Amino acid sequence: MQRTRRHVRRTSGTLPLVAGLAATLAVVGSLCAAFVRCQGSSTSLRNSSARKCRILLRGRGGYDEAMGFGQYKLCTYAEVIRHHPNYCEYVLSQADIGWSFSDVGEPSQLGEAKAVPDGAVVWRYPSEVVEATTSINEWERDFYLNILVSPILSDRQLAKKTEIDRKIARSLLFQVRIRQLAKKTEIDRKIARSLLFQVRIKVDLDGYLRLENDALERVCKTDCQFKKEFVNETYPEILRKFIDRHVAKDENATGVGWTFVKYGHDRIGQRLVEEGLLAGARVFGGKEDPFTLPSLLNEVLTDKFYVNVDDSKAHPHYMRALTQHPEGKRVLDDFLASPGERMKDIAEHYFSDTSAESIKKAKILILALGMDGSVWSWRRDNNVSEDIPDHQFVTEYAAVMPDITQEFARLPQGKKAIELIKKEFPNKTHPERTWKSYLLQEVEFVSLKAKIAVANKYDGHGSLEHDGIKLLRGPKLNNVSVADLEAELTAAVTEAVHRHVQLNYGRRSEARPVQVPVCVKPASF
Repeated sequence: MQRTRRHVRRTSGTLPLVAGLAATLAVVGSLCAAFVRCQGSSTSLRNSSARKCRILLRGRGGYDEAMGFGQYKLCTYAEVIRHHPNYCEYVLSQADIGWSFSDVGEPSQLGEAKAVPDGAVVWRYPSEVVEATTSINEWERDFYLNILVSPILSDRQLAKKTEIDRKIARSLLFQVRIRQLAKKTEIDRKIARSLLFQVRIKVDLDGYLRLENDALERVCKTDCQFKKEFVNETYPEILRKFIDRHVAKDENATGVGWTFVKYGHDRIGQRLVEEGLLAGARVFGGKEDPFTLPSLLNEVLTDKFYVNVDDSKAHPHYMRALTQHPEGKRVLDDFLASPGERMKDIAEHYFSDTSAESIKKAKILILALGMDGSVWSWRRDNNVSEDIPDHQFVTEYAAVMPDITQEFARLPQGKKAIELIKKEFPNKTHPERTWKSYLLQEVEFVSLKAKIAVANKYDGHGSLEHDGIKLLRGPKLNNVSVADLEAELTAAVTEAVHRHVQLNYGRRSEARPVQVPVCVKPASF
């Protein structure tokens, strides 16, 4: 502004500039009158102002004439008004004419627009800018169109285009946000569908005091994917981290805490359920679930408050309920007639003892063969001598399991499920076995829901542990004997599984339903 003051003086030399600017502003006022409606201006003020401005314009010469002095002396009045409004405003204020360029505004920002019923646009101006529609002749109209309208309209068009571009950008951004929201909403819906159970689990904060000395020094060694974060940590460290991260202390009870667990299917199980190929699958909790801890620590935290129950020899019983393969039914019936004795027999055959460790290895063998595993791999992993022949029952069991797998794969649901697994989960190199696993998980899900119904009849439940569940110890449950509880759970699960396989897989040839026994595990603490 100071720089401008050095070039603009109150001398006679500035009078032509002042006159030219005033005349130009009169042209703008007249142009506005030709193309714009204004409200609230009087006729006498309008006519006198327009007349004065036209006289100044004609006296000066032309709107497109060079100024001839000042810092923009080589520019025309039109260019100065268009591109240097601040400079014009200062000159007019120094001349004390009473006009201000800000009264008119820049061509692309001439006021506030509002829509009118006929679709026209009305621009509001300060009262100093007046209409002169009644006194504009044809020559003046052509002059205004040639000199001013084209640049003003181009500016307005540019402004309009810019505004349109902004609206388009906002619209596109809005559409993107809508798509993102829709995607998020769909993800939320899928999560909501997959979150089948939300459970509040009571834990014993003082349970670590019951750990024996050897357990205090024990280090977690496991290849289980759900417990890998605890590998090489001592049991007290694992308990401390779990409680600090996931347990809220009960303000009204000493030594009691609560953890909140959401259970849902894994990705494959959820997709099979979404496609209507399964009624359900195995449910998994998050890191808040005590079931993700080593089994001893799970028992330390929860045995004080819960009774642990699960299906005995779950997968063989589920397979027996589903299969129609004659040899498969015979072999499974042979195993399920006395599974404990069969396990001891297998352990004695391969390891020459019936210790808990040897029986555990025999159980792993039966589980592996149920998913079409090989006896050879199991023998290698357990260092079984080549001089020991395979057990006869193991040979029969290993031979019939692939046949049952193919039987399940030929089910109508199985064909669609296998195609889905191949397409969406190509890392599953044996889709028939994967389908078999999830088909058995469906029966596990049906069994779990039956046990939940029994638990809710009493005092509720805690962790959901695959085919197992922990029933809350309460006044109702404490009045029931272990034998009666097992009988009630067994009857409920057997009925639910039998009804499920009849309705969904047409297994109506059985004279009586396959019993699925449920056992109560004794508390460790």
